[in-house]
Amino acid sequence: MRLLGDYYQQRAQFARSFMAQVAYPIVLVHLALVIFPTQLLPQLVWEGQVLQFLQQKMMVFVPLYAAVFLLVFASQGRHGETWRALIELFIRPIPTLGRAKRGMALARLAVALEALISAGVSIIEGWQLAADASGSPALRRAVLSWKPRIQAGETPGEMVSRSSAFPELFSNLYNTGEISGQLDDSLRRLHHYYEEESARLLRAFIRWFSLLVYLLIAAAIGYQIITFWKNYYGNILQGF
Repeated sequence: MRLLGDYYQQRAQFARSFMAQVAYPIVLVHLALVIFPTQLLPQLVWEGQVLQFLQQKMMVFVPLYAAVFLLVFASQGRHGETWRALIELFIRPIPTLGRAKRGMALARLAVALEALISAGVSIIEGWQLAADASGSPALRRAVLSWKPRIQAGETPGEMVSRSSAFPELFSNLYNTGEISGQLDDSLRRLHHYYEEESARLLRAFIRWFSLLVYLLIAAAIGYQIITFWKNYYGNILQGF
């Protein structure tokens, strides 16, 4: 229960940090979408075409809000495994975020497996339950395929070494703990390492995402300003 409490507290902290850093860019995005294109503002101010202005903006904001809603809905963990596997497959190639999500899954697997083994659960059942607790469909599929080989006499360490779902660091440290008889200590180290690593990567992703939003807004505003003055001087030159 303490581990679950720490996990959800960390998730809440990341959510607050993310919202705090993207709040200002989100405000800028809304202001930019309201102001640009500037051709609509004279019609609103001088001709009073409020309805036309709102219709134009609704054509922009409605798809934008719909996309955000679908993204939030798709990211929720209460969907079926097939859906979560698709989301995991989509997130995996995203720089930093994919590694952070993978690290969080490995951290949950390690701490769950350590708790189950310490409680006397068999290694086969322990791995299956820990894979379920990881929240990663890829890890769960990999672990479920081990059962016949483990029952035939192979060790989980051998399975981990051959599986592409586990990084080399996890494999090496797990095998060291399995051979030395200090598996619980190795799993605790893996949990702490991947928990700290995923937290660092998530913080980096939040910073870079905020910076990317700023750059996109600056580029859009710059494009609109250049286009405005280009058209303005173009009309003047045509007059001559």
